[in-house]
Amino acid sequence: MQIVLDTRGLNLSVKNRCFFIEAENESRMIHPDKITSILVTAPCRISSPSLELATLHQIPFIICDRCGLPVVRTYAAQFINITTLRRKHYKFTSAPEAASWAMEMIVKKIEGQLATMAWLTDRKPSLQGIFDKARQEISLQIKKINQAFSQTNPDWKKQVMFLESYAASRYWQIIGIKLPAPFTFSHRVKFNPADLFNPSINYLYGMLRNQMDTVISSSGLDTGLGIVHCDQYKEPTLVFDLMEPFRPVIDKMLVTAILESRAKVLSTGVREEGLLSKTQRKWLIEFFISGLDDRISYTGSVTTLKNHMFREVQQLAALIKSL
Repeated sequence: MQIVLDTRGLNLSVKNRCFFIEAENESRMIHPDKITSILVTAPCRISSPSLELATLHQIPFIICDRCGLPVVRTYAAQFINITTLRRKHYKFTSAPEAASWAMEMIVKKIEGQLATMAWLTDRKPSLQGIFDKARQEISLQIKKINQAFSQTNPDWKKQVMFLESYAASRYWQIIGIKLPAPFTFSHRVKFNPADLFNPSINYLYGMLRNQMDTVISSSGLDTGLGIVHCDQYKEPTLVFDLMEPFRPVIDKMLVTAILESRAKVLSTGVREEGLLSKTQRKWLIEFFISGLDDRISYTGSVTTLKNHMFREVQQLAALIKSL
């Protein structure tokens, strides 16, 4: 299970080789073998022994900002033993195979978007005409870019990012127009959104980023050594690369919850500057954690979302090791 410390003033320490959580009027002791990760979303008091215990048991310890994005993460000292893999990873970023892998990731994302649009169209038949047009336009662009795509072309990243942006513009238009108020939107907004869908999906993407960061780190790859996304100071660009094909999965999870009236708690409104309330954030965290164990179809196989993420990272690691 994941421990979420979301109440200001909680105290996390160690007692009898277990994590000991104290609040004003209650306390709880949890054995580390029962914990998969520790997520801190509110100001808390954290002891150094608790950090050591988490590291000893390879438990990711993440501190997030108010938007749900990880700003602090602990790692075990054993990561020093994966130097050879990371050297190969560095070489891979400039190898022709990296361009092909990047295109594959974006095409997987677009295929997921098309599947989500088709699923929504089945529920909202009035979208059929718009969806058919969008699918034809996106398919045509994929065909054009595939015909002109070259691993040795120095501008291959521009082609990949153009394709991703082109598909996204049509995708979000279809997703947003048929959601019930207050979730309806016309385009994606990352900062200060007026609707409730955008801040909610932004927060879930933060959780997805957090999970993918954990998966990549466990494989020994460098989270900051991306392929498609440009290197940015303090940004885990490889995490962004590997998140791409899973974004439509998260989109569908949230859209489904909204259409099935399972996300009513989100309708309580957004605080100033587009920030979600504590109640909304708590629901989204629980919703995401539960979704990790949902069995879904992805690239022709069916298993849990968490397993699909591990497999995608393992396949990249295997490709890098083979070069």
